[in-house]
Amino acid sequence: MASNIDNTVPAVDAALLSEPIRNNFIAAKSEIEALQGVAVTNGNSHDHNGGDGAQIAYSSLSGLPTLGTAAATASTDYAPAAKGVTNGDSHDHNGGDGAQIAYSSLSGLPTLPSGAIVGTTDTQTLSNKTITGTKETEFTITDGGSVDINPNNGGIQLWTLGASRSPTASSFAAGHSVLLMINDGSGYAITWPSVTWISGSAPILDTTKNTCIELWKTGTTLWGSLVGAA
Repeated sequence: MASNIDNTVPAVDAALLSEPIRNNFIAAKSEIEALQGVAVTNGNSHDHNGGDGAQIAYSSLSGLPTLGTAAATASTDYAPAAKGVTNGDSHDHNGGDGAQIAYSSLSGLPTLPSGAIVGTTDTQTLSNKTITGTKETEFTITDGGSVDINPNNGGIQLWTLGASRSPTASSFAAGHSVLLMINDGSGYAITWPSVTWISGSAPILDTTKNTCIELWKTGTTLWGSLVGAA
C-alpha cells in the first residue's frame, strides 16, 4: 500500500494558490504522507499485495469452522418447473394462497370411508359390518399348581393335566367364553371355581379322550357345560 508522495501528488507551486486552497492542499498532502507504509489492520484476510485484491485461501485462516466436503449445489438444481408443481398437483397454487384441492376432486384415488377414522388401538363399536374368515385363537395351557383360565388367551384352550388341579377363572368378564379340551389320561380331578353347571354338577373327566367343556359368563355368573369327549 505504500506509495511515493511525489508520484501521487503532482508538483504545485503553492504561491499560485489562494490561501484557503493552499491550506487544504497542505492538509491533504500531510494526510497522504501519514498513510505511507501503514498496513491494513483488523482485516488482514485480504491480500493487498500488488493491489489486486486477491483473497487468502479459507483454509489459511484461523479460528473459523471447518467447511463441509460435499460438492456445492448449483442454484438451478432446485429451480421450480416452468409449468408449476409436478408429481404433486394436488396443491392449488392459483393466486399463491397454497389452498388444497378437495380430495373428492382428485382422480385415480380410492373412495374414503364415511364416519370417523379410528386408530388400530382405539375402541370402536361396529355396526352394519359383515365379518368373514374369522377363527378362534388356539392356546395351550401350561399345566401347574396355579392355573388361571383366561379367555383373553384364546377361544379354544388345550390342557393336559399333570396332577389334580384347582384352576381359577378371575379373568372372565361378561360376554367371554372358552372351550376347554382337557386331556386327563391318569384319572386326575379338577376342583372348579364357582361355576353354574347346566347339568347341575361338574362333569367327570374322560381318561381316554379329551373332555370338552364350555365356560362362558353372563353378568356376574360363570356358566359351564359338558360338550362331550373327543
